[in-house]
Parts: sequence; C-alpha cells; structure tokens
Amino acid sequence: MSALALPLVGLTFCTWAVYLGGLASLQDDCSTEQVESLDSVWGLSALPCSKVFRFHWFIMSWEVVVVAMLAVAAVTGKLASMRTSFVGLFAISTLLYIEASNTFLTAQSATVTGQYFQEGQPEHRLRTITAGAIMTALMNAIIVTVIGMNEEAAAPAKAEDVKAAAV
Repeated sequence: MSALALPLVGLTFCTWAVYLGGLASLQDDCSTEQVESLDSVWGLSALPCSKVFRFHWFIMSWEVVVVAMLAVAAVTGKLASMRTSFVGLFAISTLLYIEASNTFLTAQSATVTGQYFQEGQPEHRLRTITAGAIMTALMNAIIVTVIGMNEEAAAPAKAEDVKAAAV
C-alpha cells in the first residue's frame, strides 16, 4: 500500500494540474456571453464571472489538500493507521470529480450551450477541464482501491505456518 501511495499521489497531482489549467482558463475567458450560455448546465448558473465556477474551485482545493495529506502520511509512515480516513476522503473526491465531469461534458453539448463552446479556444478549454476531471476521478478511484486493500489479508501464507493435515 505505502509503496504505491507516492507514485499514485504524483500521478494524481498531474491529473489535478490538468483540471486546474482548464478551470483557470475558463475563469480567465469568462464573459457575459459565456455565463449566459452556461446557465442551462447542471452545476452552473448565471452568476457573475467571479462566482460562476466557485464550486469547481472548491473541488480543486479539496483535492490538493487531500493529496498533500496523503503524501505526508505516506512519507511519515502513518498511512497504515490513517487508511480508512483516506479511503473516505478520496471517495468524496472521486464523487466530486464525477460531478464536475458531468457538468463539463454537458457544457460541451451544442444543444445546451449554443455555439460558443463549439469551436476554437472555448471548446479546447472545456475539453481540458473535462479531461482533467475524468482523469482525476479515475486516479482517485484507484487510490481508494489501493489504500483500501488490507495487506495482511492479501499476504500469502508462509510455509512454516501451514500445518499438515492429519489423515
């Protein structure tokens, strides 16, 4: 478990960075036209540009804190004692990123958002955040699986511990 934790943390950080890049670029490009076209997308509303993506910034912040905590626990050798806590935290993160994936996949639909997100930079920005959300959700699910494994139960029995059956 701890041998895989740090490489998974690194890979999760990379996928999180893709999500961060997409989110930051969408926020940077925010305009009245964009906000109005996103109004019909579940998870977004017709708020001012400074507020429309606030839940998705929370998701991004939550992930970086949980990933940093896992890295610290793995480095300090406390991962085994905190295993169930991390399973719960990463399960929450997985669900948050699945919701974000759904939001931005829906935003890519021309029937929902009109033509604004169908070409050029707006389309690429939406694709970037969608890819980041999907990859991060997948990495979080892998972390839940790996951390949730019980190494003692999965370890093969030693030859000296196996007793011969009497016939």
